[in-house]
Amino acid sequence: MSTVSTPLDALPEAALHGVGIYKYIVLEASLGDASRILVRGRDLPYHADILDAERRLLDPVARAAGVRLRCTGGGRVKRAEGSILVYGYSMAFGRGDHAHAVELLQRAYPGEACTFSSDPELY
Repeated sequence: MSTVSTPLDALPEAALHGVGIYKYIVLEASLGDASRILVRGRDLPYHADILDAERRLLDPVARAAGVRLRCTGGGRVKRAEGSILVYGYSMAFGRGDHAHAVELLQRAYPGEACTFSSDPELY
């Protein structure tokens, strides 16, 4: 049985900037009726800046095919050697689905302990 590859399949599920504390967003990438959820974290001033950067960096093939990116929420990431903590919220987009973000991050970074917190004191 063969699988059909689409421009959505080429997009990494999760990508983080590196070690540190910075903002992250949950994206819905869509093409026609198909969609998938992505997580992106970058050391940028605003969550909207991450969305803008991802739109600029979108693979030219995906862009030409009509892939659209929409932010569904965000928060912060605290990444240390061997661990990733997801927490907080985005003033512009609301709270990201931290549980789903952690699932995607665990697949992308299997050697790191990925957790989330809803503790308002962390923001």
